[in-house]
Amino acid sequence: MNEHINLIKSGSNESTVGKVLDFYSSIEEMYACWGISDFPMVESSVKISSGSISYNRYSIPIFGINGAEIWQKKEKLLDLMAAPEELYGMIKNRHNENVRIIAGINFDMNAKRIYFHEANEGYGYEFDSNGNWVLKTYSLVTPDNYARVIEDLKKLIPSPRIFDEIMKLIPPDDWNQVSTRNSSGLVLGYHISTGSKICLKSLEKSIFHLVSALSPGSEDFFTWFEKNDNAYLHWLGIGYTEKAGLEITLYLRCNEESWDSRYPPLDLITYLNKRVFNLDK
Repeated sequence: MNEHINLIKSGSNESTVGKVLDFYSSIEEMYACWGISDFPMVESSVKISSGSISYNRYSIPIFGINGAEIWQKKEKLLDLMAAPEELYGMIKNRHNENVRIIAGINFDMNAKRIYFHEANEGYGYEFDSNGNWVLKTYSLVTPDNYARVIEDLKKLIPSPRIFDEIMKLIPPDDWNQVSTRNSSGLVLGYHISTGSKICLKSLEKSIFHLVSALSPGSEDFFTWFEKNDNAYLHWLGIGYTEKAGLEITLYLRCNEESWDSRYPPLDLITYLNKRVFNLDK
């Protein structure tokens, strides 16, 4: 059994795991239809916020579209995810070049997401089964502005101790890429990727402190952690909303080396110089 399916099966809810496996199988079928022999990869995530923890979140890179039938391939993905009709025309007009696409599902919020990465910008369309949707954009922060990001995070994070523990997860010297998460012109938070292969188990002390500080009494988290402590932290999300307060999101992968060799990290600058999958061979 491939390691990405094992990562899905380490989820916290058995019924949700079944739904994710069904979605994964649908992506596999789409791969086969386009002549892609590799199996899909999976990134899982857990969001820790005041009073709640969201476990059932997954994303799957779909493909790098090249050559003919670009729109037909995107349309098939939108059909698979039951996207609102309003998004079809918008995505067709806005994302008509070679792009990198990621499909996301969040069963705790009954929401799905489709991300398009182009040059230095990312576009994330989140929608639900009622046809409601919202667009969030992701803008790359250049290394010369990392000091400003640190100062912003100090203002965002309520206590020096929590700030210190977050910085231990991915120290600034190990930041590989930073992007802002924006909506309606407002910066909602930051996503930070690591340049190292960091096993979740090695971060246990800091992670447990954050859970105890933000969401005390979440005994389910420790069960989830035991099932996932061999996964690797690749991205760290830090944000704030009026409803949830401070939100820390851990993005996990099962084998960072396989991602590096088969699918480049989420580097929006270098992507356009690489072909992820050549669908026209």
